[in-house]
Amino acid sequence: MEMMRTHFALTYSNAIFSQEPSYINIHFSISITKYFFFNFTDDICQYFGVKIAMYFAWLGMYTKWLIAPAVLGIITFFLSNRGEVTRDWCILFFNIFNIVWATLFLEAWKRKSAELAYKWGTMDMPSDALKEPRPLFRVCFS
Repeated sequence: MEMMRTHFALTYSNAIFSQEPSYINIHFSISITKYFFFNFTDDICQYFGVKIAMYFAWLGMYTKWLIAPAVLGIITFFLSNRGEVTRDWCILFFNIFNIVWATLFLEAWKRKSAELAYKWGTMDMPSDALKEPRPLFRVCFS
């Protein structure tokens, strides 16, 4: 059984990393592309509902948008070791970049969430945060 698993793993890895086109190689590259570039929020919305789908849409967008601060943070880290003045300028530039990045991300999320709400037909639904939790509840202070 172990020999069969090893043979399958070697065959699969050779098919993926070989230069000749094969079904496994094409299927693997398509699945990687599909995972990183396609959004599955419509499927999540149909199965779990709009609230969960909005969360996953936000999480996917946030993860994609975090690539720029991560790359710039790594560059800033390596440049800040050159001297105290360079470190101060790098930190200042990185802080200004983070402020602009956060503003642009929030505006892009507003646009994306409105687009998804329109697409899923929940644009005119009132928010749960605006509803009164228990309208008949009376507070008695004694």
